[in-house]
Amino acid sequence: MANQLNMQFVSKAFERNLPTFIGLFGIYWMLNNFIKKGQEITAPLTKPVSKALTEFQFFVNDSNYIKYPNAGFYLNPAKINYEYKVIDMEWLHAITMTHDDHEVFLNEIFDENLILKPIYRPLIGAEVSAASIATAART
Repeated sequence: MANQLNMQFVSKAFERNLPTFIGLFGIYWMLNNFIKKGQEITAPLTKPVSKALTEFQFFVNDSNYIKYPNAGFYLNPAKINYEYKVIDMEWLHAITMTHDDHEVFLNEIFDENLILKPIYRPLIGAEVSAASIATAART
């Protein structure tokens, strides 16, 4: 008897609140789609706008990109896969931006497919500089 009363109560509560549940789900679905569409529309614009804002900030603050005073960088093993190929293009780009000579170093130690040349494999986990490249090339 008590079990039947509980079932009737649950049934009536569900019938009374079903439109509310459907309405809340509809609102959630509309907001979710609205947010996704907004992200799809703004995604192509964010990168150029952020670059423009960066350049504007540099102009206003009389600052610029960070440059190393001496050429040389750490050849991080996490940025190279088991085939000795560069896997992190953002890291590679950042290295080239920090000093003008870094691009020359990278062109020397990597081939055209961004695979580390065998004679420079001892530089993994070490400093890459003009001296270390020369030392590795002699061995």
